[in-house]
Amino acid sequence: MTDGAKYENDAGREPALYEVLAILLDARWLILGVAAATTIVGVLYAMSLVHIYRADAMVQVEENTQQLPGLTELSQRLGGTSSTLAIAEIEILQSRSLAISVAEQLQLDIVISPHYMPIVGRYLANRHSREGLGRVRFGRGRYAWGGERLDISRLEIPDGASGAFTLRARPEGRFELLDALHNPIAVGRVGEVASGAGITIFVETLQARPGTEFNVSKRSITEAGAAIRGGLSVVEKHGWGGMLQLSFESPDRVRAAAILNALIDNYVRQNVERRSEEAARMIEFINEQLPALRSDLDTAEAELDTFRSQQGSVDLSAETRGVLDAATAIQTRQNELELDRVQLLQRYTDSHPAVVAIDSRLRQVRMEMEDLDAVIRALPELEREALRLQRDVRAASELYMLLLGRGQELRIVRAGATGNIRVIDRALVPDASFKPNRRFIAQISLVLGLILGSVIAVLIKLASRGIEDPIELETQTGIPMYAVIMTSPQQRIWQKKLDGLPLLAVQEPNDVSVEAIRGLRTSLQFGLLEAENNIIMIGGPTASVGKSFVAGNLAALVADVGKSVLLIDADLRRGHLHEYFGLNRAGGLSQVIAGDVGLDEAIHVNASQGVDFMSTGIIPPNPSELLTHEGFAAILRAVSARYDLIIIDVPPILAVTDAIIVGRIAAVNFLLVRFGVTTVKEVRLTISRLTQAGIHPQGLIMNFMPERVGYYGQYKY
Repeated sequence: MTDGAKYENDAGREPALYEVLAILLDARWLILGVAAATTIVGVLYAMSLVHIYRADAMVQVEENTQQLPGLTELSQRLGGTSSTLAIAEIEILQSRSLAISVAEQLQLDIVISPHYMPIVGRYLANRHSREGLGRVRFGRGRYAWGGERLDISRLEIPDGASGAFTLRARPEGRFELLDALHNPIAVGRVGEVASGAGITIFVETLQARPGTEFNVSKRSITEAGAAIRGGLSVVEKHGWGGMLQLSFESPDRVRAAAILNALIDNYVRQNVERRSEEAARMIEFINEQLPALRSDLDTAEAELDTFRSQQGSVDLSAETRGVLDAATAIQTRQNELELDRVQLLQRYTDSHPAVVAIDSRLRQVRMEMEDLDAVIRALPELEREALRLQRDVRAASELYMLLLGRGQELRIVRAGATGNIRVIDRALVPDASFKPNRRFIAQISLVLGLILGSVIAVLIKLASRGIEDPIELETQTGIPMYAVIMTSPQQRIWQKKLDGLPLLAVQEPNDVSVEAIRGLRTSLQFGLLEAENNIIMIGGPTASVGKSFVAGNLAALVADVGKSVLLIDADLRRGHLHEYFGLNRAGGLSQVIAGDVGLDEAIHVNASQGVDFMSTGIIPPNPSELLTHEGFAAILRAVSARYDLIIIDVPPILAVTDAIIVGRIAAVNFLLVRFGVTTVKEVRLTISRLTQAGIHPQGLIMNFMPERVGYYGQYKY
C-alpha cells in the first residue's frame, strides 16, 4: 500500500475513542464553564423551590374485630384476608368525602402564603429557625423573611368576585386587605371582624412586622378536598397484618401534621359510626321480621295440634325421623345464609364477591332440599303430612330463635362499637423538609452541565471546517508539511502587551514553538540546495495566520547559526514586523522603491542579534502597483547578492495580489495555515491562484497547533 493510499484511509476513517476523549480534554475549559453555569442555575432553582414537609402516621386495620354476628364465620368461609380488607380501607382513606370533611374542619378553603422575595426569599425564610421574625434583607421590609404567621378563620366573598387578595400588616395588630390591583378593600384589627366591598374577614393571629404582605385566596371546599387527596399517600406494609402507612406532604409543616391527624380522627370516627349504623340497620330489620316470624310459628304449632287431635298420635319410623332431622338442618342452614345475605347487602351490592358466594351456597342448599323433598314424597301420606307439620314448626322455631339471638348480639355490638381501626402512630410536626433535595439537584445540574458541555464541544468540533490534521492536509493538497508549530503560552502573554512584540526565538530559545521553527530551518537548508535564489516568501491564505511571527523567528534562528539574513516586511498594507524590533515603520521598502530612501539607509543592520531588517516604509496608496515596479525586483536582486537568505513577509494571498508578485521572484514559497481556522477550501483556492501565476508552493506550515494529548501529541517532544 502506498503512503498516499494510507493517508486517504486515515482521513476517511471514523474517529477513535481516544480521539473523542482528546476533543473533550481540549475543550475542558468550555465543558467546565458550561457545567459551572448549569450548576449555578440548578442551585438558584433549588433555592427558589418551595420546601415540602412530610408528616407520617401509622394505623392498623384489625381483622374481624367486633364483626357483626354471623359475618365472622362467613368471612372465614369466604377466605377473606387482611390484605383485601386493607385495600378497602385505603380507598376509604383516599375518598373525596373524607377529604372534604377534613377541609371543612380545618377551613382549608382559605389559602395563605407569605410574600417572599423572588429566588432567594423563600430559601432565606426557611433557614430561619429561631423564635421571632427573621431579619430584613436587602432593605425589603414588605417581604417575609421567616417566622411570619397569619391565621384567618373567616373569609366571605360575594359570588362571582375574585378570590385573590393581599393582606398587609400594619402597626399595633392592624392589617389592610387589598384586592388583586392592590386597591384597599378593608382595614381591621386582629380578633375583630372587618368588612368592605362585600367581603368579610376575621383574622385570629397575625405575626409579622408592619409592611409585610401575605397572599390570601379563597377556593371551593371541593378544591381544598382535592388538594388534600393530592398530598395524601396511603400504602400497606406487607406482612404486617393490615398495617397502613399514611403520609401527607405540604409546604406548611405544622399544617401537614394537623391535616394528617384530622384525617385519621375523622376516619376512625366514621369507622365506628359505620359499624354502629350497620348494627342499627340490622336490629331494625330483625325487629320488623320478628312479629311475622312469631305469627308463622304460632300458625305452624296450631296446625300441628289440629293434626294430632284429628289423627291421634302418629309414630314416625326411624327412617322418617332421620329425614325430619335432615330437613330441619337444611332449613336452618338456609335461614342462616339468607340472614347473612341480608346483612351483607347492608354494606355491599349484589355483585360483591361475598354476596355472590352466599348466593352460590344458597343454590346448593336448595338443591339438597329438592333431593330431600323427593324422598319425602315417597313416604306414606299420613307420615308425610306429620313430617311436614313437624318440620314447619321446627324451622319456624329455629328461625325465630336465630333472629332473637342475633338481635341481642347486635344490641351488644352497637352499645360497645369501637371500630376495627387502631392508631399506632399519630403524625408529628416534621423537623426537616422532605424535598427539594438541593444537594441532589446541584449534583444533577453538574452532571447535566458536563454532558451538555461535552455535547457542545463535540458539535463545535463537527461544525468546524478548520484544518486540524497535518497529514490530511498533505494528502488533499499533495504539498509536504514542513513544520507544525505549537502554540506558545509566552507568545500569548506578550501579545497582550502594547510596548512591542519581542522575538520568541531571542527571548525564549527553548520554547516549543521555537523548536518547531528550528526544524523548519533545518528543512529549509536542504530545500535551498537546488533553488534558483535565496529568497523565501512566507504567505498565507488569509490574515491572522501568524506569518509575521514565523518570518521574524525564522530569521532569528537562521542568524543564530551564523548566516547573514535579511527580513523584509513586504505587507505594504498592514505590515507590523517593525514592532518585533521596536522600530518605526518609516524609511522602509515603499520609500526605497519610490527612490525617497537609499537601500542601505532602509536596512536596519543587526536589528536583533544578527538579523537585518527592512520595514514596510510609509503605507502607500497603491501597494500592488508599487511592487510591480522594476525597482522592487532590482532591490531583491541587490540584497540577494549580499545575504545568505532573504525572508519576505507578504499580505494574505486570497485578499490581494501582492503575494503573487513577490512569489514569482522568490525561489521558495511557504504557505502558512492556522490550525482550526484555515479551511481546506481556502488552501486549495490559494494553491490554485498561485499555480495560475506559475508559482508552486514548496511546503506547508501549520501554525497555532494547541498542546493536545490526542493524536497530535507526536508533534510535541
